[in-house]
Parts: sequence; structure tokens; C-alpha cells
Amino acid sequence: MEPYVGVIGIVGGFLICFAGLRLLKPCIFVAGLLLCTMLGLLCCYFFFSDSAEDLQSTFYYFLGGGFVAGLIVGWLL
Repeated sequence: MEPYVGVIGIVGGFLICFAGLRLLKPCIFVAGLLLCTMLGLLCCYFFFSDSAEDLQSTFYYFLGGGFVAGLIVGWLL
């Protein structure tokens, strides 16, 4: 999995480097999306880390909620 993430990061970095200001707004949108999604998952692990069965049942709720909140925050940014 790590090589794919690296390739995506390198290609994305080259696009940002050569496209300049045209990709500034999409980069801010993606940053807000990822930040809210990760915060949602962090809240999930913070509240439900003691029991594995509760964690599996609520993981996708927090993932979806963080993704939707990330879409809203990314759009507002």
C-alpha cells in the first residue's frame, strides 16, 4: 500500500508544482476533507477504543460522518 501512496503523492506534488494557482482551491478542499475525516476517525477511536465489537459497528458511521463534514468544511474553505 505504501508505494501507491508515495506515487500518488509524487504525481500530486508535480501537478501542484506545475499548475500553480489553478490547483490551490482544490488542494485546500482536499486538505479540509482529509482533516475532518481523520478527526472523525480519531473521535471514533477515542470513544470506542476499549471494546472491539462497538468499534466495528460504529467505525463506518464515524467515517461517513467525517467524510460528509469534510465535504462541507472543504467546500467552505
